[in-house]
Amino acid sequence: VFLVNSLAQIAAALALSNNKANEAGVSVVNDVSRHAATNPFYFGQAGKELFGLYEPPRGRVTRNEGVVLCYPAPQEYTYSHWIFAQLANQLSRRGFHVLRFDYYATGDSAGESQEVSLSQCRDDIVMAAQELRDLAGISTLNVVGMRVGATLAAMVSASESIFSKLILWDPVVVGRSYLNELKAVHLSQRVQTGPDELLGFPFSPKLAAETQAIDLLTLPCPKASQVSLFVSAPSSRFESLRSHLAAAHHRLDARVIHDDAVNPHHKAFDESLLARAIPNAIVATL
Repeated sequence: VFLVNSLAQIAAALALSNNKANEAGVSVVNDVSRHAATNPFYFGQAGKELFGLYEPPRGRVTRNEGVVLCYPAPQEYTYSHWIFAQLANQLSRRGFHVLRFDYYATGDSAGESQEVSLSQCRDDIVMAAQELRDLAGISTLNVVGMRVGATLAAMVSASESIFSKLILWDPVVVGRSYLNELKAVHLSQRVQTGPDELLGFPFSPKLAAETQAIDLLTLPCPKASQVSLFVSAPSSRFESLRSHLAAAHHRLDARVIHDDAVNPHHKAFDESLLARAIPNAIVATL
């Protein structure tokens, strides 16, 4: 899925075409672009390239730290894109190296939409972390994920000692409940789609099974040295996850952060466009 929709992304696509011969993989950020405000580029395995946006430090202090931002699932991606761009900008101005990227088969990365799988997305997070480490020459990495992106980041952190700080923003705790929420929104829109589509995006039986199997309450303790759990509204799932994480992790910051721009009693997908309080808390935590 190469939906190149800006001059910057077109430039990145042209750069990618010049590097197709690299059998070992791709990484097309050059020394000049490292100092630009936002650097679009492709990285990863040949034929499975991921589209990334690298934000170099622009503050008075340059930190030896990076932050990988993990988007939600495609059904919520559109509504999170703007706020992730703002979050990346804030972190960059605080001196962090920042990388946000599209999972394989989503956004501007290679692959077809029906190929999306959570197992591949987890692998993509690991690859993005290594890419940021190599690109910026840094030793410390942190990760911030929203919704399914938070869930995937937690899964990676439970199995890999990659991230120092793990920040979960409204993570999907139980996949079955999340699927029911998506289906309810899908039905309310009254749009006729195919049997393997959800909210306008392909949703294969494999992806449905993977999503349904999500249960953060059985996840092993994350290996990150610090875990933050920020949610926009109280819920029994939040309390259960906080208790689960607290029992296994001595450095846990779990908070309900009400946002004036968000009505916690009627949270629509597009309300993340207006979110301020949780992004500010994320920046302050890092």
